[in-house]
Amino acid sequence: MYCWVKKNNSFMRRLSDHGKPPGFASIKEVIDTIFTTSALPINFDDMRIWKLWDAVVGKKIAEHARPFSIKKGILLVMVTDSIWLQELEFKTEGIKERLNNKLQRRAIKKIRFRVGIPGS
Repeated sequence: MYCWVKKNNSFMRRLSDHGKPPGFASIKEVIDTIFTTSALPINFDDMRIWKLWDAVVGKKIAEHARPFSIKKGILLVMVTDSIWLQELEFKTEGIKERLNNKLQRRAIKKIRFRVGIPGS
């Protein structure tokens, strides 16, 4: 079975000699291109932060704060309310240091906290 994706915004009804619409590429071609010609937008090793979070911050904090995203070394953490936001801002350096130690590299340069639904 073949699946085709568009390479550009044009649409043509005529099929090429090989049975795929012109301007389309196979999923295999797209994946090969991603892995050979460009850097992935995320570092999969950074995904360990979500797994390590509870052990690093403890159960009480984990109930009120969850990592949401990491981009360019900035970890965004969602917290339940402004009280926890302020409390965690005082603990930022310790959390950052413990996470980086567990990851065995300086993956997190900064932590930002935002009020929202943790884990969403």
